[in-house]
Amino acid sequence: MSQLATGAGFEERMVAWLNRRFGRDGVTIAADTPLFAGRLIDSIRILELIAWTERAIGREIPDADIRMDNFRSVARIAEVFAHSAGRGTREGGRTAPHYGLVRDRGAGVDDVAVEGGAE
Repeated sequence: MSQLATGAGFEERMVAWLNRRFGRDGVTIAADTPLFAGRLIDSIRILELIAWTERAIGREIPDADIRMDNFRSVARIAEVFAHSAGRGTREGGRTAPHYGLVRDRGAGVDDVAVEGGAE
């Protein structure tokens, strides 16, 4: 399992990506920053965050695991998804991308985009 998909390596990469992608003047996102409560992630941005997470851990996240609580902070995302990166998708998990996510399997983890998303 790669350093990217586990623990501190995952958190560091996600924090850097979030700050580049969603950071605002005067706000620095850290591993424990509340993403929804701090209004840094909304119903549209979560799609990109899910796609980035899936690419980083190397598997799709089952629909049942897509809950605000599991994405409340980078630390929580790492706890729920990165530390279990080798498990594979549970039965009943989605097998094809949805939500309009653009997936180019040759792209890097930081290249996740959402169709029609603003850059």
